[in-house]
Amino acid sequence: MSSIDQLIIRDDFYPDPDLIRQRALDKQYHAPPGSTKRLAKTAACTDQEARELFELAKPFVPEGDVVSFRVLFRYTLAGTIKKTFCHVDGTSYAGIVYLTLPEHCAGGTSIYRHKATGDLIFNPEHRELYNLQDESQWEIAEEVEMAHNRLVMYPGQMFHALTPVFFGDDITNGRLTQNIFIMRPGDAALNQRS
Repeated sequence: MSSIDQLIIRDDFYPDPDLIRQRALDKQYHAPPGSTKRLAKTAACTDQEARELFELAKPFVPEGDVVSFRVLFRYTLAGTIKKTFCHVDGTSYAGIVYLTLPEHCAGGTSIYRHKATGDLIFNPEHRELYNLQDESQWEIAEEVEMAHNRLVMYPGQMFHALTPVFFGDDITNGRLTQNIFIMRPGDAALNQRS
């Protein structure tokens, strides 16, 4: 349970997490063009895989029109370099399902508060005050530990970052997640202002 409204944590999310993990392990992963030690390597989910996650996650998303959703698998390893200290997503909602095996789980996801404004969620009026690369501007509002088959969902405009305990030397023992991004009408404006 979280002390922050709108932050959802659900354990034992998938009925068969081993099946989902195996799908993730079987994918072909790619780093974005021109990247070196980027935050994560990603692989697209099939339409069926995306629909399965969306249907299971939908009860945790406040009611409203959904324009689209995007689902992908991600992994990071020891030695990964973060681009920014924390960030927001250009979507109404975002979620993570941890697929890392229990014996390898470390770190998790942190929610941040901007010290000067108290903002947990991006406020366009404060845009010029935010420096997402300056750690001294931010404090941890909540830390969610990684746990196998745990869902963490939050508004996409909430300041967050993976808790950087980078570990593992391959996909089988690194940080492995399935991520969902849910778009609603007006999310194009979120991308322009964040």
